[in-house]
Amino acid sequence: MNAIEIKIRPDASLLPSVLSSVKVYAKQFFKSRADIDRIILALEEAVNNVLSYSVTDHMTNITVTADSADGKFTVCVLDTGLPGDYDETLKGDERLGLEIMQSSVDEFRVENLGFGGRRQCLIKYYDKLPILAVKEKSGDNEVIENAVITIRPPKREEILGISRAFYNEYGLTYLREDIYYPERFYACINKGQIYSTIAVDQNGGFAGHLASLKWDHLPGIWECSMAVVNGRYRGAGVFTKLMEENLRFMKNEANGKTYISCCVTSHPYSQKTHVKYNFFPCGFLFNGVPPDALSSSFLKEGQYTHEAYAAIVYDFSERTVYFPEELIKPASFIYNGLKLPRTLITDDVEPQVEHTCSTWSYSTGTRTGSVVISAIGKDYAKRLRSDVFELRTRGAEMISLNINVCTPGFVRLYEAAKAEGFFFTAVIPNAEMGDIFVMQKLLKKNVIYDELITVEPFTTMLEMIREFDPDQNQQ
Repeated sequence: MNAIEIKIRPDASLLPSVLSSVKVYAKQFFKSRADIDRIILALEEAVNNVLSYSVTDHMTNITVTADSADGKFTVCVLDTGLPGDYDETLKGDERLGLEIMQSSVDEFRVENLGFGGRRQCLIKYYDKLPILAVKEKSGDNEVIENAVITIRPPKREEILGISRAFYNEYGLTYLREDIYYPERFYACINKGQIYSTIAVDQNGGFAGHLASLKWDHLPGIWECSMAVVNGRYRGAGVFTKLMEENLRFMKNEANGKTYISCCVTSHPYSQKTHVKYNFFPCGFLFNGVPPDALSSSFLKEGQYTHEAYAAIVYDFSERTVYFPEELIKPASFIYNGLKLPRTLITDDVEPQVEHTCSTWSYSTGTRTGSVVISAIGKDYAKRLRSDVFELRTRGAEMISLNINVCTPGFVRLYEAAKAEGFFFTAVIPNAEMGDIFVMQKLLKKNVIYDELITVEPFTTMLEMIREFDPDQNQQ
């Protein structure tokens, strides 16, 4: 059955027919009646959220869609009514509806689309985790000498081997869970969302994996990610060969504007490798994962993950960006290092539109929140407070704020974000919507900068960022 779309008037009496239609559709994908009931309960709360807080004379209908693909069942509720003022109306007992939605599905997010309205997205997975545990055999840890390494896309039957390689390194804690579901992961490859490469030896033995991922939240940006190397092939240059193939893909086939890689800061090797391939630092991501949420040989016990952003750009088009005076030094360092032509305007320009377009999301696994602001409206301060409030109430230990600095009003929004406790951490250029300025708010643990291991030019970038950290300025 194809995806469904239902439009109803904002009338509570019409809700049962919507729930019934979605329930019939969901039965094709879920064997568990309890799972279906959770989806319907979450949908009912989402529509009631609109009926309770958003109905105005200007709102003609509510649109409900349901779709399924690659093990993922998605229900969305779109309305063009009054934006929810969560600070005032969704506290205490009245928050129960949102808590039900969050607990009933695997992913829940709200997209504020400005004049396009608001969309609530409910996502639940219906595929099953395969058996990933691999019993070690005698000789599994022996280094293979004189291996002849070939780099190529994986075959369908090899995807489970990739899943098991990540399981052996991270357990079930790797941040992108698609890697543990072979069918879901293979579907992402076929759709072009992931460019997956594996390294195999002359006998077909698995030696390593590296992928390039499209960023859904920031179209135009690709990420170098999902790296794992079998220790039995030490000295065979596995990661180097994987990196060179992914760079070839990015340059010749991907049509991406910027290629981002997240270098670990627990050792200097990945930073040195990226410098070798002409990546340039454009910032850092602090406290990306709490110590109890990720298991890896690269992390010390009790340590949060920190990553250094490095970039290669493929689009050198000129752009006008808005920056406050105090950010000219780090912005110029990044833009000059990437050889990007930019006109930096420091004037306090008023936002040109009424409504801010923002999307927030929350990761239960990492207890982190993210806000993407694609257009800055005159209600930026209220929108920012609302999004931060949402993420704090969900238990976020870190919030990442991603702002399009090609839109007027950024200088004012920057000051509002600083007042909320955010500080500058990165610039990611060449997203389709514009260059992205990244700020972070750390709610649980301050950065221990002396724990981070960096090499130049990452060290210079880190020292500039450190000057903006309000925790450091208080010392």
